[in-house]
Amino acid sequence: MQRINLYDFYQLANSLHGISGLSGPLLIGSIVIPLFQASSALTKLLNDPVIALGYSRPAATALYNAVDKAFSLIQAPEGTPWEEISKREIPAWEISHIGNLLQTFEHNLAAELQQMDTYYVLRKSIYATPELIERAENLFSEGVRVEMLPEAIEDIRQAGRCIAFELPTAAGFHILRSVESVMLRYMDTLNAQRPKEKQRNWGAYLQTLKDAGADEKVIAALDQIRDLHRNPNIHPEETLTLEEALSLLGIAQSAILGMVRDIRKHSGSAEQPSLPAMAS
Repeated sequence: MQRINLYDFYQLANSLHGISGLSGPLLIGSIVIPLFQASSALTKLLNDPVIALGYSRPAATALYNAVDKAFSLIQAPEGTPWEEISKREIPAWEISHIGNLLQTFEHNLAAELQQMDTYYVLRKSIYATPELIERAENLFSEGVRVEMLPEAIEDIRQAGRCIAFELPTAAGFHILRSVESVMLRYMDTLNAQRPKEKQRNWGAYLQTLKDAGADEKVIAALDQIRDLHRNPNIHPEETLTLEEALSLLGIAQSAILGMVRDIRKHSGSAEQPSLPAMAS
């Protein structure tokens, strides 16, 4: 997944505008700036790793070569006065050729862009779209993330992307995995023995945490997640709506923060983690 800057298309059009509608012959000094801008814009487009031109690439390459040939007139031995270089003439046929190639490229690019897979991601609730897609783990402060296992952070990151792209059931899966990872970290902090592999379920986890003296409010929050979301979400016939996924994210956020606070309490850290918002 790559982010596209739509302003680049405006800059491309603006840079090519300077070489459109020209008639020759012309002195290189009168057109050197438009030629330079067009050459730079075409170079950037042809080498763009995201917008990989297909159908319109040959036309773009031909236009670049013609522009580059005209622009090469400024090349001269060192010390040649600019007044001399600027008076070099670009023939009328070459100016006309550039104009024809520009028209061909514009038509081909228009046809290709109409078929390009480009989508707009709608904002979800109060969450800024770039944050959901790229940095969903910033739901938590750095102090909270330090106490979370790497896999828990990665699951929150994936959950954010799933919410952004409207895959709520997949988001729920990643959210629950993240909470479970922090639960395991919580058990270790409380010196509680993790349930055996065959007994690894949220019911056993919660009982283990209770027996180890976990915070009652945290247990209540985790039990709510288990009852309302964890158990229904493991059945293939059950799906989440986007609203339900967002609700689960909020509850999970609160539960993780509660666990981290108690982890810090039992590990002797005086710092109390904060919970930043992701809204722009």
